[in-house]
Amino acid sequence: MRPGLLAAHRRLGLAVAMVWALQAVTGLALVFRVEIDNALTHGASAPLDPTAMGAALAALPGKIAVPVVSITAADRAATRYDAFDANDRRVARMSGRGELIASGHGLDLANRLDVLKSLHESFWLGDNGSYFVGLSGLLLLSNMVLGLKLAWPLKGRWRALLPQRNAPAPVAAFQWHRVIGLGFAAPAVVLFLAGVSMALGDPIADKVGAERTPPPARTATQPATLSFDSAIAIALRRHPDARVTVIDLPVPDAPWYRLRLRQPGELQRFYGQTAIFIDGRTGAVLTDYDSRRAPPVRAFFDGFYPIHTLEFAGVAGRLIAAGVGLWLLTVIGLGLTLWRARRRLRAAT
Repeated sequence: MRPGLLAAHRRLGLAVAMVWALQAVTGLALVFRVEIDNALTHGASAPLDPTAMGAALAALPGKIAVPVVSITAADRAATRYDAFDANDRRVARMSGRGELIASGHGLDLANRLDVLKSLHESFWLGDNGSYFVGLSGLLLLSNMVLGLKLAWPLKGRWRALLPQRNAPAPVAAFQWHRVIGLGFAAPAVVLFLAGVSMALGDPIADKVGAERTPPPARTATQPATLSFDSAIAIALRRHPDARVTVIDLPVPDAPWYRLRLRQPGELQRFYGQTAIFIDGRTGAVLTDYDSRRAPPVRAFFDGFYPIHTLEFAGVAGRLIAAGVGLWLLTVIGLGLTLWRARRRLRAAT
């Protein structure tokens, strides 16, 4: 049985190693992307002032060529916001008071990081790419189980895991591959399982009734009259302790404001999961999803992202997530080194 497990572990690793390595590299780049992006984009920061931001959004058409349909928090304190057009392209960055910080080429770094994010999540292939990422993650988890079964020492022989000094190259590569693979396997399994669940979770959520559906689609016959600051005021009356992280503006085929909020106690520390839809003409609340009172099944699905990124644990959690990425690259590198060393050894005998 053991030779068969070893062959399966090796062949599966060789077949998909580059995909896993790419996932690790892009994941590493994304762990602190917000901090890196903001540190390199100089300009003002201020808490959200709905009146000033509303006025700034109304004045943006004179400064940029395309209409803005949404704004999203660009830093973890929600003191900067990025404006997006209908094609989900970032077109401006503003402080919470609406002061223009960057546009055009000033947003190149943020846009490059968005490209990496899309690569990490879907290989630029949309839903099909997400399923591919989920499948590769399942293969990774399967190979980790095989590796753990092969590497786990016999009872009372844990000291045998310690790498030997001056060991031949194949032996040294094997020993380090084994001990490092075992050392970080537990948090890696948790992160990878959450990532797979994110990639494959939407169809399952739909089947178990855990989806979050927007209001019924309709086309507005008249323009929205509810002001930007009034929509925010309505949302914050419902959730007074929340921080506004995303605002989708009314458009003809979705004539409502959609606000995403982060409330104290939510696992997702950046954007939050609370969402409220407000009619762009009447100010009526169409849908109000409070993540802190979510049904257990929906709360289960909401937990995948903050567990995958470990953002719920703050900076320490994100450092662990970065460590998992480095661990995966190291294990892959050692595995490839071991494979090459054994090939050379066989060729020489």
